[in-house]
Amino acid sequence: MPPSAGVHPDWETAFGAMVRQGRTFTPDPEAQRRYAEVAAVFRDLPGFTDPMFCRIADGLG
Repeated sequence: MPPSAGVHPDWETAFGAMVRQGRTFTPDPEAQRRYAEVAAVFRDLPGFTDPMFCRIADGLG
């Protein structure tokens, strides 16, 4: 089956029919810094929660 699944003759036509450019957003450097801090906390969570979830999965052994 072609990439356009028969609805459009090719990718370029399909893309042109379905995609519209909207507003442009400029990243906020302060928000980026704060999100990076939060992401670091979430990155560390499995190290704390995985052992607990493994115990639960093993029947609270």
